[in-house]
Amino acid sequence: MKRTVAEEIHETSQAKKEPAVEQEYYDYVQAGEYMGKTAEAIRGYVNRGMLRSTKRGGKLRFIRRAELERFCSGQ
Repeated sequence: MKRTVAEEIHETSQAKKEPAVEQEYYDYVQAGEYMGKTAEAIRGYVNRGMLRSTKRGGKLRFIRRAELERFCSGQ
């Protein structure tokens, strides 16, 4: 039996993934993608004290999403 266009659209929309839950912490690469910058630029902002980062286990540093949003809004 042939499906109608409406049935195909409905099936396709049901098959789409739910939107991903936004992360609370981003590494430098992810923060760069979030802001449209490179990881090196993010590292520079952290080194100059323009962004705050935190260690969350091990040597890796992460930046909170709220901190990125504050930085992007210029506050």
